[in-house]
Amino acid sequence: MDQLISLKKNIRSLNGRKPYQFQQELIPAWFEKASVLILFWEELQSLKIVLTRRSASLEKHKGEVCFPGGKVDRGETFVQAALREAEEEIGLDSSKVEIIGRLDDTWSGASYHLVPVVGWYRGVPEFFKNDREVEDIIIFDLLELLQESEHKTESIKIGEAFYTVSTIKSLAGTVFGLSADLLLEVMEYSTGKFSSRGAKREEELKTALKTGFFAVVSGHDLPDSCK
Repeated sequence: MDQLISLKKNIRSLNGRKPYQFQQELIPAWFEKASVLILFWEELQSLKIVLTRRSASLEKHKGEVCFPGGKVDRGETFVQAALREAEEEIGLDSSKVEIIGRLDDTWSGASYHLVPVVGWYRGVPEFFKNDREVEDIIIFDLLELLQESEHKTESIKIGEAFYTVSTIKSLAGTVFGLSADLLLEVMEYSTGKFSSRGAKREEELKTALKTGFFAVVSGHDLPDSCK
């Protein structure tokens, strides 16, 4: 129980933290904005997190495990987009979501500037998947992730440079790439490590723009992002 209290306190402390935000002049004009929702709630003396497995019928990133989210529509904030996408994909009742804060900015090989939004659900949510977009709704247990999951981070060469790619294997399933990186980041915060990943992500984006990374991956369904 003491561990659960500590995890909740650390996660909620994101409310007072200033996330690392990319320099606006660095983000290419052809990038699109996107956001994902990292949603926590308390259930059965543990903390839960929801991810989805994308439908096999989708054109891009089919079958990948990722957080609910997607592109930011005109006039929307990152928070509004994350909540709207979660409503559309998993039937989330966003009126019961308290927005705690956000993680550091990140980017994807699919040319998105992505902001991860962290929320807390008041109660235990009921989910209803949108079959057009979601194959499965997957509930991860934070305590199990911290105690029993396997984590791996490796460098993969794409074009002329190397990029960091993470993998998490757990009882609930395997998460790869950008989604794994976000999950590892929020796991670190939950244990009080509070390390920043944003600066490294920004440096990798600079490298990608200098080395023609996006020309190399253009037209390919990369496994480093679910959006």
